Amino acid sequence: QREKEAEDKRQEEKRIAEVERLEELQREKEAEEKRKEERIAEVKRLEELQREKEVEQKRQEEERLKELERFEELRREKEAEETRQEEERIAGVERLEELQREKEAEEKRLEDERIAEEKRKEEEFAEEQRLEAIQREKEAEETRREEERILEATRKEEERIKELERLEELQREKEAEEKRKEEERIAEVERFEELQREKEAEDKRQEEKRIAEVERLEEL
Repeated sequence: QREKEAEDKRQEEKRIAEVERLEELQREKEAEEKRKEERIAEVKRLEELQREKEVEQKRQEEERLKELERFEELRREKEAEETRQEEERIAGVERLEELQREKEAEEKRLEDERIAEEKRKEEEFAEEQRLEAIQREKEAEETRREEERILEATRKEEERIKELERLEELQREKEAEEKRKEEERIAEVERFEELQREKEAEDKRQEEKRIAEVERLEEL
């Protein structure tokens, strides 16, 4: 009877130990399922970050297109300004030629008057000297104004070229920044893919472990 009671007690302790071991396995399974849910939540969070990144990239692309359109507008303004300056230069040349013709006509008229009025030679000579002095002053003034206009146009052109060079430098910096962000995005995607492969390997390992455990329990 004592041996039977001892055996019954041993069997009861063995059954209790087995129940505790099965409960421990159940807790481990629940913990693994919780970790799996956490990994799924992490994947969803990474996907949300990816969508936000794509939205930001789209916004930056739209800003880049706007900047290119503004640069194109500046280029058209530059061409228009160059055309206007060329027209002004041609008009200035034509005006100088007209003044030259007027000068020649005036000189011819003075010469004709000098020949026609030989008796008033001395007065005519003085008059010619006065007119020539006025003409020289006029030409000198016109030359000075033309030189000032050319200098001003040159200064404006240099400032405009500097502005265009600055815009081009900004464009190069922007393109370099976009390239860097694209490389960072690719690295992030590769890291996400690596995490995904690790997750799949871990899931496969856990599934094999669970199958082995089930087979062992069935064997018991």
